[in-house]
Amino acid sequence: MRAPLALVAPSLLLPLLLLVVETAAQPHDQQQQLGAEPTAHDNDRPEPPTIPTIAARQNLFKPTKATPLYRIPALAVLNASHVVAFAEARDKHVRIVAKVSTDGGATFGPEQAVVSEQGQKIGNPAPVVLDGSDGRVLLVYCRNNLKMFAVNLTLDASGELQIAPSREITADVLRGMPPASFIASGPPGGIRSASGRIVVACDFTPKQKSSSPVRLRSAQSSDIRSFVIHSDDNGLHWQHTGLLPVSANFSTSENQCASADGGKTIITTARTGSTNPQDPTAENFRAVAVSRDGGDNFGAFQRTNIADPTCEGSTLGLEATGEYWMSSGIAAVPGNRSNVSLSVCDAACAKGGFVTWRPVLVVDPGLSSYSSLGSTNAETLLLLYEVGGGESITALSLVTIKLAPPTAVGSKKMLAEVEAAVGAQGGVMQAKGGG
Repeated sequence: MRAPLALVAPSLLLPLLLLVVETAAQPHDQQQQLGAEPTAHDNDRPEPPTIPTIAARQNLFKPTKATPLYRIPALAVLNASHVVAFAEARDKHVRIVAKVSTDGGATFGPEQAVVSEQGQKIGNPAPVVLDGSDGRVLLVYCRNNLKMFAVNLTLDASGELQIAPSREITADVLRGMPPASFIASGPPGGIRSASGRIVVACDFTPKQKSSSPVRLRSAQSSDIRSFVIHSDDNGLHWQHTGLLPVSANFSTSENQCASADGGKTIITTARTGSTNPQDPTAENFRAVAVSRDGGDNFGAFQRTNIADPTCEGSTLGLEATGEYWMSSGIAAVPGNRSNVSLSVCDAACAKGGFVTWRPVLVVDPGLSSYSSLGSTNAETLLLLYEVGGGESITALSLVTIKLAPPTAVGSKKMLAEVEAAVGAQGGVMQAKGGG
């Protein structure tokens, strides 16, 4: 077995070329740029701590004759240099594969097999970085969306993943829960708190259906619910929160936990589906639930102001700035998976219960679906997302995003233009509380 990573990786030397505004003929490189003088109205708005711009883009996983589809992106960022990108490779069966970068996401090595079982569907990768200095990652995943497993991975100095035997954790994960017809870990990942606690978001569908499950315009059933699992012994044993309640007529499913204070406060944001038979055209939106005790208990999911087409998204906390970032397809029509964008929740948003986010960057205004966020440092985000929709994903694309301090001139104008762009697609709504 090769030696694991030695302590902290060397400093990242990645030249970042900020892209200029592209024409409509190049939709995948569109983004809002710093621009004109702010208006009087703009000057009344609080200045955000950071401004994101796209620095680089590469197609990381592309379909081949042997593997016609890659889906379900998940990132594990170990340190400034070492990044592991996971995906489901789908052909005759479904398996988890990965690619490794040793230069902060600028380039990646060849595809590596992670977990594969002949004739089984192996998926829903939810990696958690245990120790970025010695290359240790815990990967939680599912078999046939009925059983859940954990496997320890070690990234060695050459960039290869050393894979320990998997262990089943289904009994812990579902202890005391009703029988399940479907369970899912993540995607796209979990967190490790300063205390050492591992926290992973999951979702669950019971075998016993409700008397009248509702789908309406939603892409998910009213019976599905989100829950959170945690381990205090590096993934050997697990406990769960139980199914998290919702504050109104909606269901929640795929969700991801994040923290910006070492794990004392943990939020999870989820995709939703309307369950209101009196309002079959109800809007869909991202929902957020908050734990103030390190993940033991969460409040009910609340509606945020960000529209959502009933699609997985990703959430990331940055301790250096105290900000929370969310990637999601900002589109109000359920099933219309498009317009993957970045939104930010600053101190004022957090104080208000994490329900009023600000969209700040359109990553892909076209068809675009699942995504996963990571950060190599306080100034750089990585976003791995599905280009396309459904079973017609054309690539998993990795975008490098530079976070810069706002300039004195133009930043508020730029943010107003971004909000207008997503708002034109029905992507920003008035946030509502429970009811």
